[in-house]
Amino acid sequence: MHIKNAKCHAVYVQKQAEMHRVDVAATDDRIAEAGRIWRLSTVTKEDLLFRQRMLFMMLKAGIPINKCEIIRPDMEAMSLKSLGSAKDLPSDHLDMLLKGEDALQSSELVPGTLCSLICDGTSRLGEVFNVIARFICTTSTNKVVTKQLLIHLGFLRSTLDACEICGELKKAMQKRRVCPNEVIALSLDGCKANTSAHDTMEKAEDVKWLLLLCFSHMASNAGEQAGFPNLKKFWSLLQKIFPHSTAAKQIFKEVTDAAWKEYSGTCWYSEHEVYQVLFLKFQFLGTVFSKLIEQNVCTKNTLEAQGMILCPRVSLLLKIELAAYVEGLMELLKFCYCMEADGEIPFEAGAYVDKMYDIYPDQSSPHMPSVEDALIREALQFVNDNPQYQRPNVLRPQPRALREVTLAVHRPRRQRAIDAVQNAVQAIETVAQRNARLQREAEERAAAEAIYERELNEAIELEARLQADFLPQNDDEWKTHIQTGLRPAINYFFQRINNGGDRFQTYQIFKAAQLWNPMYAKMIDDESARTSLENLRFVPKLNDDELIDVLCISFPKYSTYARRNVVEKPCSILQWHFDFYRRLGEIQESDVGRCSFCNIAFNANASCSCIRLLKTWWKVAQVLGLLTPSSGASERVFSTLNSFYGNQQHGFSTRRNFCIIVLQS
Repeated sequence: MHIKNAKCHAVYVQKQAEMHRVDVAATDDRIAEAGRIWRLSTVTKEDLLFRQRMLFMMLKAGIPINKCEIIRPDMEAMSLKSLGSAKDLPSDHLDMLLKGEDALQSSELVPGTLCSLICDGTSRLGEVFNVIARFICTTSTNKVVTKQLLIHLGFLRSTLDACEICGELKKAMQKRRVCPNEVIALSLDGCKANTSAHDTMEKAEDVKWLLLLCFSHMASNAGEQAGFPNLKKFWSLLQKIFPHSTAAKQIFKEVTDAAWKEYSGTCWYSEHEVYQVLFLKFQFLGTVFSKLIEQNVCTKNTLEAQGMILCPRVSLLLKIELAAYVEGLMELLKFCYCMEADGEIPFEAGAYVDKMYDIYPDQSSPHMPSVEDALIREALQFVNDNPQYQRPNVLRPQPRALREVTLAVHRPRRQRAIDAVQNAVQAIETVAQRNARLQREAEERAAAEAIYERELNEAIELEARLQADFLPQNDDEWKTHIQTGLRPAINYFFQRINNGGDRFQTYQIFKAAQLWNPMYAKMIDDESARTSLENLRFVPKLNDDELIDVLCISFPKYSTYARRNVVEKPCSILQWHFDFYRRLGEIQESDVGRCSFCNIAFNANASCSCIRLLKTWWKVAQVLGLLTPSSGASERVFSTLNSFYGNQQHGFSTRRNFCIIVLQS
């Protein structure tokens, strides 16, 4: 071959190397396949079925395959069959299980089925991305079932961005033969990459998808905005003592008779659960710290935490702040859990948001009986009994929320990062230069992060000391102190769902979906119902003037039917509407008597439109049932993956990971 220059030679060598790697990989695959065929040819049919069944059960139960060696003797003795080695079990039989699950999914999610997609990605497990399809089907026994199937699981090599997300969505739809026009909505969290991917998919596929930003993420982010400087300082000390010390956890368990709870740094509601334990066991913390010091466990941090507990005014402040944090944000915690539900949640989400407006009527901290009626009264008595903490002629400085302290430290740091990006010079770099630059930037970020943490801790320490030195002197000052810590979380929540917020339209859709609950429909007046039905225009699939008019016209007849057919207890809303739809079909087919809605006789000369109009409610119910206010289903995929493999999931194929999660879902 004639090589014109060094550049062409380099390209030639690279292509040859790639071809060699492909040939080697293909050869390895052929050898592995030949070995698999030879092994299976030496196994009896009974042993083959036994091994497939064992692999299926182990994957479904979440039992690691390497545990097969432990249970092998007993299983083979009881079954009188050969189980095979743990090494060969997945490679020999996993493909067959996957084919079975794939065929099952294909029989359920058939082409032409309307669906919504729930997707999410995470870098915590190494850039993992999954897609779940939510759809509605009816069984042969006329039962309506809402199903959610994991249709794609991808491990990416680069950080998730809009292009990567679009590529993964297209792979998922092509794999399951889902047409873009059949997708009603896309549920995901509100990060910039996700929203950009939604816009890109709409342009690329020339479709309109409803964007459903996760309500659970919103509530979790809201909870992270709350906090008090003193409580944050105390919390930081506890996190340095207990999570990394088995001895500290054991002492905590012995003294409090409760285990130290772990929490996820990305889920605020799991952190709130730890605060609940601290609140219930607050009176035992002094004893816990004393025992830790006696046994020389985390002495430095324990001494500082003990000092906060032993100081009367700091301890009192901590107790009230902890109680306010737990009780004041309890409804936000419940909201997070409610939004994570599946099934009938599209018809219930609007009621949960309405309840939040009832609990926080002026969008401030709610009434907290244990704090306002007991602890504040105790604090005021403490100040009266201790003159050294009284300051009759000194006005208490306006307390700053933890969020304000954090932002004050964070803003200059953020501005420096923006300036660095704007002043960066784009240049052509070699691989070595790029690696050196990335290494240098990583070291600079680590140093900047350490400085930021030190500055933040100093600012929190200063504000905590200031608030402890000036204890509130009356009921109003205590309420102001509590509201200062809780208000950022409550404001964040309502800013997202109020008019102008990024979840406002979604909230209005779910508010309208409540009308499909017959127990709600029979109580609401016609005018309010028409106003809510207009909000269905936010759903692209339902943005049709004729459809909205039909729903508005037929609502009085629908609510009349709901009142006549009293629902004594909660029922499946989709099943109720499907039964109603079938009943209308039976009336139409009988073609005798009079219409029970308008009293017009069924004959050749007169007819009514009641049945035709009322059938629309079931058609719309099938669309609304696909919507979900949370991407929690995708989050549970990550939880399953993490609980099964921990940090070792990259040592296994995507095929095995996909099969495990599908079998466990």
